[in-house]
Amino acid sequence: MNIDELVKIVGNELKEDAKLNYLYSITLVFDVKSCIRIGTGGAKREAFLPVLKISYGEKYCPVIPESSWRGALRKIGEIVAKSSIKQPKNFKEKILLSHYEPEEGPIEHLIVKQIKEENEKNIEKLAEYDIVERFVPTREEAKNALEPMITYLCPICRLWGGPGTRSRIILEDTILQEYKPYTRTHVGINRSTRTREEGQLYTPEYVYIKQLTLHLTVYNIKPKTIEAKILAGTLNWLTKLGLSIGSSKSRGVGHLTLNNEKSHAYIAEFNNITSPHKLIQTIVDITSTCEKIPLNKLIDYLK
Repeated sequence: MNIDELVKIVGNELKEDAKLNYLYSITLVFDVKSCIRIGTGGAKREAFLPVLKISYGEKYCPVIPESSWRGALRKIGEIVAKSSIKQPKNFKEKILLSHYEPEEGPIEHLIVKQIKEENEKNIEKLAEYDIVERFVPTREEAKNALEPMITYLCPICRLWGGPGTRSRIILEDTILQEYKPYTRTHVGINRSTRTREEGQLYTPEYVYIKQLTLHLTVYNIKPKTIEAKILAGTLNWLTKLGLSIGSSKSRGVGHLTLNNEKSHAYIAEFNNITSPHKLIQTIVDITSTCEKIPLNKLIDYLK
């Protein structure tokens, strides 16, 4: 892949993304099969470990932040994406297979090193293109634009976000207003000796709730594309295997199963809307102009 070809591909994607073509509103309803624990974070272990709460109205309520949902769904999406490709057929699939998320540090794409080596003598040519200013502050930094340009083309990053690339999927925090608190005392374990720590009892807080609802807004994911197939595969995974969220998952905490009867979606294809009034109304409230469909119909539409 030479620099000219890369710039052309990125330019075409930017042009396609310049307008809103597709919008999906998805509601996922989960039946909770166990208690849930979303902790407050921090490495220090206290005697009592409360769940994460926020001020909501006149009381404090447990919350599942969008980052917890996003992390769990993104992990499923990555598994679906990489397991579905054995031999890459195009440049995007090569980028996808090179996608790497280390335990610490930013997301990387291993193909960037290969492109740099192939274009070692003319990497500075990036500065000749106006498009480079979309990815770095100035043209003098053009050689640093390669990683964000590849990130922009990566199907996983286009769906869930990456360095310099905004996610196409918008999630919401889930506030738990009706719940039952529960505590359980555990013995601290010394990770070196794998035996119990003397005087290290701790009591984490859990919450019980019957159902959880998650709303997703997805924009500009064209059906039949790699991104659409990853999204379809992720939703299909949820219908069959459910989802685990929060901490203490090894103890069976945080397991959710999707309620297919209550989950649903709306699809808006803006290229097919000719009325300006309907166009605006759809953007403001997709439920007022589009048909409510079961989740399996959205999955079939995407893939």
